[in-house]
Amino acid sequence: MFLRHKNGHRIPVSVRAISLFEDGKVVGAVELFVDSTQRQEEMKKVEKYKTLALKDQLTGLPNRRYIESFLESKLSEFMSFQIPFGVLCIDVDDFKNFNDTYGHDIGDEVLKMVASTCSGLTRSTDSFGRLGGDEFVAVLTGSNEANIRIISESMRKTVAEYEFPDTEIHVSISIGSTLVNNEDSVTGILKRADSLLYQSKRLGRNIVTNG
Repeated sequence: MFLRHKNGHRIPVSVRAISLFEDGKVVGAVELFVDSTQRQEEMKKVEKYKTLALKDQLTGLPNRRYIESFLESKLSEFMSFQIPFGVLCIDVDDFKNFNDTYGHDIGDEVLKMVASTCSGLTRSTDSFGRLGGDEFVAVLTGSNEANIRIISESMRKTVAEYEFPDTEIHVSISIGSTLVNNEDSVTGILKRADSLLYQSKRLGRNIVTNG
C-alpha cells in the first residue's frame, strides 16, 4: 500500500499484521509498516536489466538470447502437442557496402528499416528478432509450408520496394525458411534455416529458399 509522507509525497510500504490473543480470543493486533521504496527500486532495476538483456538496443527487437528461449518453448510445444512452426533466417544483401559507401549511420537506418518492415508482417503469436549484425530470424507459430512461403515473400518484396527519401539506396534481403520436424533441436533448425539462407545468397540474392 501507499502512505503519504509528511513532506507530501507518497511512499510504498509493506504492512504486516500480527494478532494479539487472550484466552484464545483475538483482542487486538499489531501492524508493522516497513518502507519498501528501496525494494521497489531494486525490482525496477531488475526488470530494466532483464529487458536490456533480452532486447537488441539498435532495433528494439528481441535479441539472440530471447529468440533461442522462444524457440525452446515452441519446440517443447511441438514435441508435446505437435503444434508446428516455421523459422526464417533473413540477411541484408551486400550490407557491408552500405557501411563502406554511406557510413555506419546509414547502415543502422537500413537495419532499423528491415527490422520494422519484417516484424510488421508477423503476427502477435510469432517472434521476430535480430541474431546479430545484419541477420534476423522469425519464428512463425502454427505455420504450414504455404503460410511461411507467403510471409517470406511478403517480407522480401516489401523490403525491396522500400524507398529511402533523397537517396539512391536500394535494399534487398535473402531468406532461408524451414518447418520444424521431429528430429529438430534449437541449434539444428537454426542451422538448417541459415544454410537455406546462404543458398539464396549463392543463387543471386533477393531470393527465398524453402526447405
